[in-house]
Amino acid sequence: MRFGWAINTGLSAVAGAAMTAIVGFGWGGWTSVEAASRLSADAADAALAASWTPYCLEQSRADASQKVIAELKVAYSRNRPGVIQNAGWATPIGQTEPSWPIARACALALANQWGDG
Repeated sequence: MRFGWAINTGLSAVAGAAMTAIVGFGWGGWTSVEAASRLSADAADAALAASWTPYCLEQSRADASQKVIAELKVAYSRNRPGVIQNAGWATPIGQTEPSWPIARACALALANQWGDG
């Protein structure tokens, strides 16, 4: 058994590496590339929504007929972002498609203005 110490050392190193990974990812706050990408995309959506919410609120004030506002007030809260998207209030300038994060943030802001949030 001339190399018994080497086997024990190797197994200890493998076990130590496995425990480090388990503790690091489980409790240490380490993240995978996919999780980090998801977190950064969520942060970008939140920043986009926060920056465009005033534009959406201004669009709601500029609605002369108040038809969309009336529709929003009777809509369930989960359906309000869709109403805002259909009205075009959540479409950033220069874009053709409405943004769900902007619509959701605008719906929350409008509900808070009405005391319904």
